[in-house]
Amino acid sequence: MLEYKSPAALKGVKTIKYLENMNRNITILVVILVVIVISGYLLWLRSGFQPSVEQPTVIVQETPIPSPVPTVASPSATTAPASGASTESGKTVR
Repeated sequence: MLEYKSPAALKGVKTIKYLENMNRNITILVVILVVIVISGYLLWLRSGFQPSVEQPTVIVQETPIPSPVPTVASPSATTAPASGASTESGKTVR
């Protein structure tokens, strides 16, 4: 048959169920936090052993640009022929 339980006894039952639920929630929270901490630690270890990617160094080489070299002109090319002298074409310059 049904037994009579006092309200104080029923309150104790509710407290026990509340504590069981709280313990379950705390356990889930602790497990999630442990997984996060372990994964962070493994990522930290991986970054320590992973070779760093080297940045390619750009080497700029200057190519020499040829500068005009002054040529020495022959004296006959720089002076005008004397008056009355003939040029190579045979015409007389006056």
